[in-house]
Amino acid sequence: MTGTTYVLRQCHKLVAMSALVLFVGGCFSYTTVPLETIVPDQQARLVLDQDAFGRVMNQAAIEGFPVQAMNLSGNRLSGRVAEKSAETLTIQLRGAGASVLTTRIATRAIQEAAIREFDRNNTIITVAAGVGAMALMIQGGVIPAGTTDNPDVDPENMIGLRLFSIPVP
Repeated sequence: MTGTTYVLRQCHKLVAMSALVLFVGGCFSYTTVPLETIVPDQQARLVLDQDAFGRVMNQAAIEGFPVQAMNLSGNRLSGRVAEKSAETLTIQLRGAGASVLTTRIATRAIQEAAIREFDRNNTIITVAAGVGAMALMIQGGVIPAGTTDNPDVDPENMIGLRLFSIPVP
């Protein structure tokens, strides 16, 4: 395999992975709900007061949870609700790899709660954008649309990316 072929395959993988992440992420959104309506096994985003957020960060640091991978803006945490009682909410936070931090948060410390739900409008927009991007990539030559009639061209030395050029020595 030549260097050019390797670069092209990596570019195709990057485009495919980006499209997959956008497609899956674009189908869901968070909806603000009253805390009483949250039930176990839901994906939730919580906004905590400063004291509770600090306690969660301390617990994460003590247990070796990768805090740097978390979104730390606005005292927000996103995770799966494990248990719920009148005084506490137990949430599981996912980190890099298979790391999971299970933490209890006092319900009085939760300032806002939102649950992740399927969003039909976002899905339609995401699918339409994906189809449009694929059509543009096929038209632009990033993705081959079929066979060529020119047998003299060596496919190993072809670069079909028109978004940028790669000099080949």
